[in-house]
Amino acid sequence: MSFTENEIKKYTEELESYIEKIRPKPEIRNEIDIEYKINSQSIEIIENRKINSSMIESPIAKATYIKSTEEWKIYWKKSDMKWHLYEPKKVRIRTLEDAIRIIEKDEYGCFWG
Repeated sequence: MSFTENEIKKYTEELESYIEKIRPKPEIRNEIDIEYKINSQSIEIIENRKINSSMIESPIAKATYIKSTEEWKIYWKKSDMKWHLYEPKKVRIRTLEDAIRIIEKDEYGCFWG
């Protein structure tokens, strides 16, 4: 089941605020930039990097809302190019804002290296 219109609006505001904080300076955004995508019950944070003459998308983190438990699960992409549950955080993540805080802190170097 997808997010409702109200949820999308709320999450978009939260994400745009976060992304604006971490984006590179405007003068280099044609070489490297950060964006997000909302898809169904998931939100992905993506780095776009220019390699040769193409922009390459590299997923950084994914947060998926689990409606049945009313919590967010965070995933990171390992070198096998598959999403893996971010397990160091065993606490229940109740809000997107909390999920963003965990991704931003990146305590174990899974998202930003």
